[in-house]
Amino acid sequence: MTPTPGSWKAAAAAGLFAAGLALGWHAKGVSVQAAQAKALRARIAHSAELDQAALERSTKLEFDVAALRESRRAAVVAREKEIAKPVYSACPVPADGLRLLNDRVAAAPPAR
Repeated sequence: MTPTPGSWKAAAAAGLFAAGLALGWHAKGVSVQAAQAKALRARIAHSAELDQAALERSTKLEFDVAALRESRRAAVVAREKEIAKPVYSACPVPADGLRLLNDRVAAAPPAR
């Protein structure tokens, strides 16, 4: 079978068409993958920024909690020093007064 003069042109055109179609399909896939990778990198960067902001907030809160604990400890120490003074132990409370105080303490809501 001998090829006709126009058949090789048709075969070449079909081959070029198929190659162009495959190349276009591949280029579109690469383009889509690049866009997806870019979007993923942006999401990762945004997530890293959120993590950094959360870390900064938690660090600040830890310092605030530590300062509050130190303030409370200083207040407790000052209160204990004040209560330890002899002026408070030299004034005995009568039994009725002690009963009233105990009733009031029992009725108070529990401390947090």
